[in-house]
Amino acid sequence: TINDWTSGTGTGNVSPDGTKKIIGSYSIKHTTTTPDYYGCAILTFPSGMEVDSNKYPSLTFQIAEQSSFKGTVGVELEDSAGMKVLREIGISPNEKWYLQGLNVGKKHTDEWTHNIFNTQPFNWANVKKIRWYCDFSGTGTGSFWIDNLFLNRKRWEATREDQASQSSYGLRELVEVDEELHSDNECDLRAKALLNHLK
Repeated sequence: TINDWTSGTGTGNVSPDGTKKIIGSYSIKHTTTTPDYYGCAILTFPSGMEVDSNKYPSLTFQIAEQSSFKGTVGVELEDSAGMKVLREIGISPNEKWYLQGLNVGKKHTDEWTHNIFNTQPFNWANVKKIRWYCDFSGTGTGSFWIDNLFLNRKRWEATREDQASQSSYGLRELVEVDEELHSDNECDLRAKALLNHLK
């Protein structure tokens, strides 16, 4: 909701825009009203709804910006402990929409720049905030838009357990990856069959 969005600068504001959008009813518009070096929009996930980017390893969004920007966009993730990682992308500042797909999660940690002030490793399983920084050429005013935002590519999965066997023999785990399964239900049926076979 719009309540989850804020501006990262004192010179800007964030609002829904029903006229410039790529999908749905609205996009998120950040407008810098007083000359500044950059504009910044922040999405904060509510408590209990932080993103596990290890399970959803793709961050996708579309972005457009006015010609007063220079086309450099920083995308920063922040975990619940305040640790940060950053990616920079380039787009043309011509108010056209540009689709971006960024790999996230622990497997893709080397694709991100880790903040030098991080006092502990970034927690990819607990992403609290996403920031978009759009730089001006010098100082300026203007707007940029974000739309079609989602995290995806979650794997199908299922877990089956035999409590009686665990009580008698202890916990033994088997993980199987099968790229030919295409739903949680198919994974569950496979896990059930494996458990019946192995017990």
